[in-house]
Amino acid sequence: KKLFSMCRRAVVCIDDQAGKDIYQSIQPIAVSCSIKGSADHTASNIEIKGTDGCYYTWQTPEGSFPLFVPLAGQFSVINSLQAAAVAHEYGISAERVSLALQKIEPVPGRMERVRTDYDAGVRVLIDYAHTPDALEKLLQSMGRDDGRIILVFGCGGERDRSKRREMAHVASRYADLTVVTSDNSRSEPPDQIFRDIMRGIDKEKPYVLIPDRREAIRYAIACARRGDTVILAGTGHEKYEISADGRHPFDEKRIAEEAIRDHIPPSADDKR
Repeated sequence: KKLFSMCRRAVVCIDDQAGKDIYQSIQPIAVSCSIKGSADHTASNIEIKGTDGCYYTWQTPEGSFPLFVPLAGQFSVINSLQAAAVAHEYGISAERVSLALQKIEPVPGRMERVRTDYDAGVRVLIDYAHTPDALEKLLQSMGRDDGRIILVFGCGGERDRSKRREMAHVASRYADLTVVTSDNSRSEPPDQIFRDIMRGIDKEKPYVLIPDRREAIRYAIACARRGDTVILAGTGHEKYEISADGRHPFDEKRIAEEAIRDHIPPSADDKR
């Protein structure tokens, strides 16, 4: 709130109480954004197309414009809406905003899709989500067509133990198959972390515990069928794994690429 009060102009999302409080406190310099109700800039007719992106109608004080953003998740709608509102405040045309948003690429490790040189028929995503709230938003953003959601996740060592059970609850609620594994155990015994996680897992739903993260990733991808989505949550862009033995190289994206090639070969139509 202090930072906003120092601005000449501010763009604020008013879809939660914190945003509403800030917006009210810094009038008249504030411009409001919302995907839930009325505001200076709104998004309506929202269509979330899974990992392919989202479509919506951008309503501005000057009119409405169709937008496409090639980023997954409803949070990408509000993020891009606020970016569009900032551009509008700088006098940038809606046409230029639309063209720019179409060219956005995901930040490494944030809803990043692992791609191969052929159509594997399975979507594999890497995301940094490592809190209950982040994991829930990630899973909620997934399109639920005919495919399943296969989730690989763990919890860091020497961190808040209370969130482990909560993350397990979230995993069981949204994933069709949960693969519990390691995620930077540091000097904490991995078995202790797994016990905390398993207290929140719904034993009536499919799950498996595979301590080795590399093997967990390979298992999840091997289980996937055409149309499924495999989510590797927790490490994101990081290229290492931390255990009691120290920091070791760990390239999750490369491991996933290898697993896809090993377990999901190209169909006859894809072979060159």
